[in-house]
Amino acid sequence: MVKNVNITNSVFSDIGNIAVTVEYNNDPTNTFAPRDILIEQNTFVGCGVYSMYQPTCVHVKGVRNIVVTRNDISRSSYAGIRVGWQKVFTRDYVTPGEYVFYVTRNNVHHYGNGIMNDFAGVYLSSNMPDCGIAQNMSICHIHALISENTIHHSEAYYYGAIGVYTDTAASSVTVTRNWIYKLSDCAVNFHCGQNDIAVNNMIYHTSPKRVFGVCNPSVGDDGRMPRQVMTFERNVIYVGNTNARLYGRGDFWENDMPKVDWNTYFFKPSDFKQFTKFFCKTMTPTEWVENAKNDGNSAVADPLFRNISSDDYRLHKTSPAFKQGIESVDLRHVLLDSGAC
Repeated sequence: MVKNVNITNSVFSDIGNIAVTVEYNNDPTNTFAPRDILIEQNTFVGCGVYSMYQPTCVHVKGVRNIVVTRNDISRSSYAGIRVGWQKVFTRDYVTPGEYVFYVTRNNVHHYGNGIMNDFAGVYLSSNMPDCGIAQNMSICHIHALISENTIHHSEAYYYGAIGVYTDTAASSVTVTRNWIYKLSDCAVNFHCGQNDIAVNNMIYHTSPKRVFGVCNPSVGDDGRMPRQVMTFERNVIYVGNTNARLYGRGDFWENDMPKVDWNTYFFKPSDFKQFTKFFCKTMTPTEWVENAKNDGNSAVADPLFRNISSDDYRLHKTSPAFKQGIESVDLRHVLLDSGAC
């Protein structure tokens, strides 16, 4: 375990398993419990080149102010950045607006390599005993901000090359202002959990699979699922595959519907049959709005990305998405300037 450590302006290539890992013994009172860790402006190319035990380029655990920022990460055979796999926290562990983990302004791309399944560019998890088996949701809050990252070009062996993935009911995660595009699976997957929010992300979805994943019985070993509370709003979802749907066939929720609203959707090519089945497996679009109270303030319109062919997902000044309260996000500097100098 370490604290007050900076790892900057370094290059890691052809790593057998994990390039940088910050460990933690699950005791937040320990003098050396990880805090004030900065992993900034590094380049990672090729992680998990021979070890297939959940390899990643960066894996961080800790208790306060763990920052992973401005890194360029590519060619991992599994995840780009992993956060957690530890005992996590109560909901009030941090003050409002603060987080334990900050994953910001990273360029995570060309990951998965078609080798394994069930991973993400940014992959977060709590711990199985508390949150998967006991499902004690009061202590499943990981407190992470995933913001202003570009996450793109993933490939799994069969399934699960996701953009941002909160696993094992990991809670209190905010996913905002990211460009997520050209993946082989969903953009965001909140696998159970509470107080998880995806807001103001630019999503260009070319996969035939779901856009947004939610809870399913695999969170626990006996099929039980915890109560899920999450929000998916003010996102731009540009769907470029006629087989794509908002949810996957195995996704469902207990107790509360997810809150889905104020989004801008666009389907190209336009397909009315896809539209009628896109939002919910068991409801028509009208029922989705009137009965489930979702997407009543959303719109179906071309968001007018600046230039999809050159991966510029800023909104044009005349974009109809502004009417949904969505803000344009400029991450060109992340694509160009991330990584070691």
